[in-house]
Order: sequence, then C-alpha cells, then structure tokens
Amino acid sequence: MRLDDATGRSTIDAALRAGIVVFDTARAYGNEHLLVGVRGRILTKCGMKRPEGAWVPDGRAIAILEDARASAELLGAIDTLLLHAPDPRTPLETSVRALARARDEGLAKRIGVCNVTRTQLLEAERVTRIDAVQVALGAAHDAPMRGGLVRHCLERGIEVFAHSPLGGPKKAARVAREHDVEELLSFLVSLGVIPLVGTRRVDMLARAGSRALADDARTRLLARFPGLSPEPVRAATEGSREVVMHMGIAGAGKSTAASPERLNRDLRGGTLKGIARALDERLSAGAERVVLDNTYLTRASRQEVVATAARHGARVRCVFHDTPLHEAQHNVVLRMLGKYGRLLEPEELIAFAKTDANLIRPSVLFRMVRELEPPSLDEGFTEIERVPFARREQHERGATFVAAERAGEVAIPEGPTLVFGWNVPEPATTAEVAICHHPAGPPVCWCRPPLPGLLVAFAEKHAIDLRKSVLHPASAAHEQMARALGISLVA
Repeated sequence: MRLDDATGRSTIDAALRAGIVVFDTARAYGNEHLLVGVRGRILTKCGMKRPEGAWVPDGRAIAILEDARASAELLGAIDTLLLHAPDPRTPLETSVRALARARDEGLAKRIGVCNVTRTQLLEAERVTRIDAVQVALGAAHDAPMRGGLVRHCLERGIEVFAHSPLGGPKKAARVAREHDVEELLSFLVSLGVIPLVGTRRVDMLARAGSRALADDARTRLLARFPGLSPEPVRAATEGSREVVMHMGIAGAGKSTAASPERLNRDLRGGTLKGIARALDERLSAGAERVVLDNTYLTRASRQEVVATAARHGARVRCVFHDTPLHEAQHNVVLRMLGKYGRLLEPEELIAFAKTDANLIRPSVLFRMVRELEPPSLDEGFTEIERVPFARREQHERGATFVAAERAGEVAIPEGPTLVFGWNVPEPATTAEVAICHHPAGPPVCWCRPPLPGLLVAFAEKHAIDLRKSVLHPASAAHEQMARALGISLVA
C-alpha cells in the first residue's frame, strides 16, 4: 500500500523512536524524499524504471550511475546502494562495475545486489567486493536458503536483507493469521538475516528485533518451514538405493537418455514439489532406484530432491546434460516439426504451449539459459556426471542455402537449395524460398535468423545433413546461424 507523505513521515518518526535504524527504499518507489535528514541506515536501490507502472530493470552503467547520483544528491552519502534486479539485457558484470564506481566516487559506503541466485552473486563477486544482498526470504520464500545463497553470504560476511518476510502484500494477512509474526521475524533474525517489513506496526518490529527465540519455537518453525533450515543437506554416500536426477535446459536431450520409467513433470503435470512428493512416495514404498527427468535449473529446485533422498538414505547421482543453447534450439525446432509438421506461428506457440509442455518459445529457452546454475557437489550430490551434447546425423547429402539479398548474384546449383530471409521481398528464383515476416525485437518465432527454424525445417523435409551444407550469407545473423548449425560459409 502506497502511503501519503504525512503518514509515511510519521511512520518513520515512530520507527526512529522505537530504535529502528534500517530503512529500505528505491528510486523506483518514488519515496526517497521521505528519508531526507533521517539519521539511520538507508538502503536504496537503483537500476529499475517504471514506464506506465511496469517494473523494467535497467542495468546499464549510465542508468545505474544516474540513479546513484540522484539518490546521493537527495539523501547525502548513501549507506548501501543495491542493484534492484539483474537486467537480462545487460551483462551483470557491467551493472556491478557501475555499482563499484558509485562506491569509489563516494556516492555509497556499501554496494550490493537484490533478487539474485548464488551463481549470480558469485559472478558479481568476481567483479568487486559485494557488501550486501537483498532477496525475498521468509514464510513464503525459501529459495535463497535452499539454493545456498544465504549460507554463502554468512560465510563471507555479506549482510543479508530479507524483503517480503511475511510473503508480501498478497500473503502477509494469511501469514499473520496463522503465525505469531513477532516470533517468525525473530526466527529470521536468528538465522542471521535482517527482515525488511513494510508495516506501520513499528512497535511490533521493535519487539521482534529484541525478542529471544526459545529453542522449542525454533524447532517448531524449522518443522513448519524446513526450507529455511540453514544446515546443508547431503545425500547418502553409499548403499544400494539411488536417485538419478537428469537435468538441463529444454532441448538438452534429457528425455532421450533417461529411463522411460521416470518422474517427469511434462508427462505427469503439476510442479517440481509434486515430483518431490512422488519421489518420497516411491522411496517410502521401498524403491531401490528412481529416475527423475526435469530441468532443475536452480540449486533451490534441486535441493528438495537431495533432502528427500537423504531422509531415505539414498544416494543422488546428478546427470547434467550440458547442451549449448544453439543445440537446444535445434532440438526444440525438431521436436516441433515432429509433432506439428511445420513451424508454428507466434500466436500458435503461445496457444499450444498451454497444453503442450514440450513446445518451447525462444524467449522461454533464453530465460532458462539465464537461470541455469550448473550443479556442484556442495549441493549434497553423491556424484555429478556431465554429459556433453553430440548430434548424430544420418543423412548422406548436403544442401545450399542462399540469403535472399544475394539470390541475384549466386548461381543456383543442382540439388536441394533454399533461398531464405527476413522481412525482404520474395526473390524470383528456381529454388525453394522461405521468408520470415515476423517483427523485429525480442524473437516471437523460430524462423527469424539467427534462430534456426527455416533451415532445420528445410533439412528435415529433404533429408539433409546440415554439416554437409554450405550457406551464402548477407548478414552477421546469417553467419551466426551457419556456425551454430555446422554449415560451411561461402563468401
């Protein structure tokens, strides 16, 4: 709930009288001015825009430094400057370098990142010292704990701030009805994190901060929220019982390698938590070996499998299908062609994906690559097997691919030939022609180069081995596509 200035300022004054000294804000919130002159620790966030009310990360260096300078001009030297969220369009290291520059310029004493995974934090730490991390953590969010982020921070002396500790605006009321809020906040403090609560109940926050948590309360809360346990979980290291976890991005080749008798969300429906419950049921029934086949992109998503196996004394062997993005794209297109017989239109991709879990849009696959945290033994696995992707082609002949812009200058050879392009007039030629007419911007189809749809569809139709083919390019996108598919380039 957005408070008016008078209410906001009176809440801040009450918090100061109650001994609360940490205040969290952001340029994007539009309320930094309420903290002018406040003597306390001010955390503010940068790198977020609000066009027409939307939340759009902007991690460009120029945007971060503009925000930091504006905040410092308003508030004075900032105690802690945080990147609001990673920007998928900007390398994280670029954003973190800008944060480090803001610290070097004296705009902030400390810098940090928000809403990151452990892997992203490690990436940030390779650039500079990170002083603080802010993530959703509490009654409705345990991924930062399950994924090892919190433990990593505490081991390195990085402050952890927990936003939405009661679940955020949509869940806080229910959490408050079901739990002693002061006790729950005290529990989070006992874990070594600082909860950030959006409330006018400053008396309650003050009591929670000074309340000693009884041992029985801690035990009860850990039983209610097992994902918040700070203790690492390890599967068994010996014995006959085994859980095999196949993981990797969509199109990585997991289903081809995994046993037909496997726990797979695409086949069963539901969630990864439901798969974990099914695993628990099978192990409880005495199963000696259970095979899982799901993306399991994050450490947090894999932790529940390790914890379940550990309870039953089973080993966990992780099979990581380490498939490059371009090979996964090729496989996703092949899967689409095999089921639908053609490349689907953008609106079909969206509509059919509601009932076909194997139908993946380009943006979804890009997101999977961004989210992927490669497995590590410190997650509790008994063993990790890395499986590099290897494509097997069965066809004997290649083809010629010609960019439409060059159709007039390239002699069309004998044999299978495709003239292809994007948003260009269809050329007059004796060869087969395929033109993508979909818009610019983030890809909504599989046929706009450098995405491989047009060429893969042609290859499937004519039984072509792409690695025996040649391509006459007209752009860097064509060259990128050719290299990804193993096609030889002709100048």
